[in-house]
Amino acid sequence: MYARLLISQMNPGTLDEALQIFRGSVLENIRQQPGYQGALALVDRSAHETISITLWQTEAEAQLPSGHKEAHLNICDSHLAEAPSIEIPEVVIKE
Repeated sequence: MYARLLISQMNPGTLDEALQIFRGSVLENIRQQPGYQGALALVDRSAHETISITLWQTEAEAQLPSGHKEAHLNICDSHLAEAPSIEIPEVVIKE
């Protein structure tokens, strides 16, 4: 199993609206992708930072499909202070 970590620095005052967008259209789109196993959203409100973690069966499925990164960034563009970082680590323990 693999995780897609998307670490985002948000503009002040936009966090709750960005989370609503993630819960709605972004998460719905992610659920439709092959290999999807679940999701977590973490927030550090004082730092205006979010970390979304989605779980995938394979490393290839954890990669953002062509065009999806741009689509997700366009949806959240006004909320982002900078482009998010993306990491794809292997999940070695999950309970």
